[in-house]
Amino acid sequence: MVLGCSGGSTSNPGGNGGSGGVEQPPGMPPVGDLKLDRNPDHTLRCDDSKKVITGKTPFVRLSSLEYNNTLRDLLSPLDMKSVAQLQPDTLRPGFAPDNALAAGNDVVEAQSSGAKSLGDLVAGGLGKLGIDGCPPANSGAEMDCFNRFLDKFVARVYRRPLGDDERQALVTLYSNVRKQADFTQSISTVVEGVLQTPQFLYRVEIGENPKDGQSKLTGYEMASRLSYLLWKTMPDGNLIDAAAKGDLDNTSGLASQVKRMLTDGRARGMSNDFVDAWLNLDLRMARAAASAKDKATFPSYTDEASQSLVRGLGLFIQDSLMGDKGGYRKLFTSNKGWVNGSTSAIYGVEASGTDLKEVELDGNRRSGIMTQPAMMAALANPQKHAPVRRGTMVLSDILCQSPPPPPNGMVPSQPAPDTSVKRTTRERLIVEHHGQGPTCKSCHQVIDGVGFAFEHYDAIGRWQDKEDTMNVDASSVISGSYDADGSFDGAVPMMKKLAQSEQVAQCYVETFYRYALARAPSDDDGCNIAYLTDRVIHSDADLAALIEGVASTPAFRYRSTFSR
Repeated sequence: MVLGCSGGSTSNPGGNGGSGGVEQPPGMPPVGDLKLDRNPDHTLRCDDSKKVITGKTPFVRLSSLEYNNTLRDLLSPLDMKSVAQLQPDTLRPGFAPDNALAAGNDVVEAQSSGAKSLGDLVAGGLGKLGIDGCPPANSGAEMDCFNRFLDKFVARVYRRPLGDDERQALVTLYSNVRKQADFTQSISTVVEGVLQTPQFLYRVEIGENPKDGQSKLTGYEMASRLSYLLWKTMPDGNLIDAAAKGDLDNTSGLASQVKRMLTDGRARGMSNDFVDAWLNLDLRMARAAASAKDKATFPSYTDEASQSLVRGLGLFIQDSLMGDKGGYRKLFTSNKGWVNGSTSAIYGVEASGTDLKEVELDGNRRSGIMTQPAMMAALANPQKHAPVRRGTMVLSDILCQSPPPPPNGMVPSQPAPDTSVKRTTRERLIVEHHGQGPTCKSCHQVIDGVGFAFEHYDAIGRWQDKEDTMNVDASSVISGSYDADGSFDGAVPMMKKLAQSEQVAQCYVETFYRYALARAPSDDDGCNIAYLTDRVIHSDADLAALIEGVASTPAFRYRSTFSR
């Protein structure tokens, strides 16, 4: 049983009357005061900082994580152990192909079968939901209970009050089923239906007062945007109340809610999800698994060790972004680690047991996420580290300055280096890449020059002064950037330079902007990107400042007019 989408009804469900005028965030400077040239690969465009840009707003479905979290919070008084959850996916609108937004047959079938089970669960546990008059004392009280059920439960499913047409459709459904079934079965059928509607399965945003191709999001739509951005679940009662009062129609109300939400433990998961998307960790971490490493080379690198490294990386990310003065600078300079007995030798500290414990690592060896063992293991091969992977990640993901791809049809012009000659990985790559001719050499000088900073980290992220008895050379160079150029003796000084780079700050902002809006930035977003980058650079707690800043932009508070 699936009910159609009626989110665009004439009754404007979720509207709160506060249309207001389209406004830029407070502090948006004129064009001449915005720095647009922080990335040599692409200069931002900003023709008019007063011009309001919303972009083409996507229609976003809940990811499996969001779906499962929403059901958890929606049905918290009930025992959901018997209801199967959706299998994890990697859906992140804005980072995924357009067709990833569609639900495949496996997702639809799981949602359908789950809705039937959940309908029975809700109907059987109606008395636990705290709805006055439910379950009804007698048949004469059934309709009163049902109407309260719509206001208290179904409104939470839709994450806003019901529109008149939606209410009437559900009353009609209930009445038709009730003619043939008892009250409990009728409630079950209604729940089964609403849990398969677009209003529940998608973040339906219609907006209100459309003008010039833009519609302002209602307070309830803003509540959902904030909640799914920061918590990956439905809005709580505080957010819904703020929406009803109109507090989400202005930047001060938004900022107040963002501050509150960031102190909630659920926001820590957002930091991991964002960095996963930014640095493609969900794909890269497969190379850190014990099964991806050569057992003869790393006999003590067990499943427990590899999994502990990845969990430790997750805690590092949470602390760096959500802890005191959290943001990209801390992400690139913190020397904290989360260690247990299986990973202590890799980190080079003493620890025992299976619980991960926070420790301070040697600041001369560890600085930031790129020197975390899990990251180094993920950017390595089964036996040896991989400077090319490491350098490419810094350039493309941290600086947003991708090196040129290999020419089409490129084939080596010389055979690979003689393996009988003993060489470090660095020496082998220099011979191999520089020997392939000027085209290979020019590209790899840039990539390898960055990647060689990480020569002190082997294929499982362990520190090494020697590689196969030969001294390690971690001298490295960044060139062609806006403000990160320099020669470095190892990863630590390079990470410290990157942490102060305005180009890195802009890359960080652009990536989060894409993450928050579920779409890639366009040329028209240049004013917003420049303004937010300034805001981040001048903030101690830059992630909080970035989130508040993004939420204050019309790009977040408005959507392109919904076509019907």
